[in-house]
Order: sequence, then structure tokens, then C-alpha cells
Amino acid sequence: MVNKQKDIERFYLDEFFKIFGNTPEIIESSEAPDFTVRFGGKKFGIEVTEYHSALKDKKDIPRRAIEEGWQILQKLIMEEVEKYYELKNTHGILFFKDLELPTKSQYKSFVSEIIELSLESVKTDRTKIEPDLRHPILKKYLIKFEIRKVGIYITWDWNKNASFIGLEEDGLINVIKPKLLNYKDSAIDELWLLVISGHRLSQTMPMRIEYELRSYYKLNKLLQESEYKKVYIFKYMFGVIYEWPGWQKIGREKLHHTINP
Repeated sequence: MVNKQKDIERFYLDEFFKIFGNTPEIIESSEAPDFTVRFGGKKFGIEVTEYHSALKDKKDIPRRAIEEGWQILQKLIMEEVEKYYELKNTHGILFFKDLELPTKSQYKSFVSEIIELSLESVKTDRTKIEPDLRHPILKKYLIKFEIRKVGIYITWDWNKNASFIGLEEDGLINVIKPKLLNYKDSAIDELWLLVISGHRLSQTMPMRIEYELRSYYKLNKLLQESEYKKVYIFKYMFGVIYEWPGWQKIGREKLHHTINP
């Protein structure tokens, strides 16, 4: 079983480097870290772990119900957006604090406040804005709001994914915590962490995750305090990599034909 798991990790590591664009001169299996590789005259230690969705939110509310709630709220927002010429061909992103939506009784106030904030943002040419005391409902649920002119009609979005296939900050933290090494080896120049979003349904992540990853303050703080120089999320099925710090995307989405390493 141990050898099989190591073979799977090596498979994903090889696939990762095909996209990464820098082929190692040597890849060696080890225990801590999982692999050591050499390229560019340096030696890198790489820990490998696999991501699996937790499927529920922190309050045990079915994630599907939350997703349906967002779809209703999103529709209400877009109905109001379409009434204003100033908001024509804009794309807004609502950065929620948690996977928690306003109650149905708050929908009207929430939508009214987001429209008011949007008009203010467009008028002052501010693309990023944080709700203040003038917007109590938004302030309760949102970290910030971003809006940009995009030249085409596009539905506004949020930074969460509540479907059964998704991405959660706490889920990522739970995956990463066991890999927080207290690793001291003068022969290792840099320590990396590779998080695999593999071929299983529970491992699948949404298409655009950079917005979510950048908004995960607890996760990013945890990584900043760790020994990792680089952290990579490898979406194997789509052939793309997200690199921390900054969560820059490497590669272009292309569905992988091989679904079982």
C-alpha cells in the first residue's frame, strides 16, 4: 500500500513537471520530504499531498442548499444591475467572509446595498472597495467587493463554491497542516509543497480558483509562517498549476484524457 501511494505521488509529480516547464535533472524518493529534485544547480525538497473536499460547511449545512441560495441571490443582484446604465458590461465579485449567505429576509437590503456600493465604486473609479458602517448587511457578510468594466455582459460572481465539487479554505488548511514540517537540512535549498487535485470527484476544484485562494487569509498566513518557499496546487484533470505566493496560474485548461494514474 505504501509503495502504491508513492507510485501515485510520483505519477502526479512527473505530470506536474511537464506543465511546470522546468524538468529536473534528478528525482529521488525520500521520507521527509517525500521527494528531492535537482535542477538549476539547486536541490529542492517536495512534500506531496492530495486534496479532498469536506462536502459540508462549518455549520453542517448542506452545501447544495447554500449553492441554490447563492443562485437566487445572484439572480436578484443581476436584475438590479441591468436597471443601471452605469453598471452595463461590468463584472462584480463578492468576497464573502465565510460560506454563509444573508437570510432571505435580508436579500432585499443586501441587494440594495451592493448596488449602492457598485455605483459609488464606478463613479469614483475604484475597482476594490470594503463595506463600511453605511452598508451594515454587506459588512456582516463580505470582506470586500471588486467591480471592473469588461466590455461584455457577464454575470456577477462570488469567491466561494458551495457545490459538492468545490474548494474550501478549512479543507485546504486541514490538508496542509499535517505537511507543516519542522525540517532542517542544509543540503536542501528550498522546500516546496505540492497539493494534488486529482481525478476523483471529491478532489475536483472549480475552474477559476485564484480569487478564492487570494482571499483565504487564514491559509495564506499559515503558509507565510511555514517553511515552504513555494506551494503549488496542481489541478491534474485540467492541466493547470497555481503557484503561491500570489497564486499565479501556470498553464492553460485542457481536459486530461487519462483519469486514473
